[in-house]
Amino acid sequence: MYNTHGGYRGENSVVDYSININPLGVSDALKERLLSSIDELEKYPQIGAEESVKLLSEQLGLNREEIIVGNGATELIYLFSRALGIKQALVVEPTFTEYAKSVEIVGGKVHRHCLEKPYFKLDREALLKRAAEVSAEAVYICSPNNPTGGALEKRAVEDLLEGLEKLSATLFLDESFIEFSDRESSIDMARDHKLFVLRSVTKIYGVPGIRIGYGVGHRDIVEAMNKIKEPWSVNSMAIATLESYLEDEEYRERTESWYRGEKERFMDSLSGLPYLETYSSEANFVLCKLKAGSSTELQQHLGERGFYIRTCSDFYGLDESYIRLAVRRRKENEELLENMKMYRGGGELG
Repeated sequence: MYNTHGGYRGENSVVDYSININPLGVSDALKERLLSSIDELEKYPQIGAEESVKLLSEQLGLNREEIIVGNGATELIYLFSRALGIKQALVVEPTFTEYAKSVEIVGGKVHRHCLEKPYFKLDREALLKRAAEVSAEAVYICSPNNPTGGALEKRAVEDLLEGLEKLSATLFLDESFIEFSDRESSIDMARDHKLFVLRSVTKIYGVPGIRIGYGVGHRDIVEAMNKIKEPWSVNSMAIATLESYLEDEEYRERTESWYRGEKERFMDSLSGLPYLETYSSEANFVLCKLKAGSSTELQQHLGERGFYIRTCSDFYGLDESYIRLAVRRRKENEELLENMKMYRGGGELG
């Protein structure tokens, strides 16, 4: 069975290029931590993951009142929109679909601002103008962006905050993929601005089966979110995972070594396919546009050969000509590329 949101569901032998997580697998340190924490299952977890908040506070140099831990980053997306009661939202598209859904579920109206094609660049002045036109209470941006891979410089975020605060609008900034980029986080700006920054542990630590994420925001935002947050939403194993993630330097070093060496090589190889156009990416995935054929046709071609890729027609502003590919291990990438070369008669156009 195939699905476009949340990865492949089917045979274990299929190599899944649709999910953007670290392919190095569960770290040994995490396995040991989970085993040593097994007795915690006999107890209720901390109501608000207080110890995790404390650890994050110490590591990030922030006050505990500025940090919230959630059952995956997605819980915090929905919690933010509910807590602030967003009625007019502006979402920078194409992007992760849950931002819009989180607003719609609380009865808010979603307005869209599309990144400029062909390279999906953000025009800050145009965005601010659009925010003013729709009286946006919150603007949702993903950086690095899923699925385009583009990212904002910290200075650009500062400029956006300055402009949005003149409109009394809050910036929701999703940095779930920032650890795969060279960009500087904007977390330290949350204290003094109407800003909420989202971070995911799932992506960099490669554990989508354990839902854990955290956010940093102005204390007024975090306070509002905590007031409506369900108790015990973060289980004991997720808390143990976050603690392990914060301490696991060896895994971070292995990740950086793999990623720096493989991403550029993978993108260069993709660029050599005559039917494919690739876009610059600052994340662990690559957006591509087909010059011939369709994404579903290519998905079927690769599916028959043991690979599953992400079609992008369900992203606002994209169509059947776009696909997204995760960066995986070298052997898997080489095998994928060999099978992509066989698409449409050896990769020739027409």
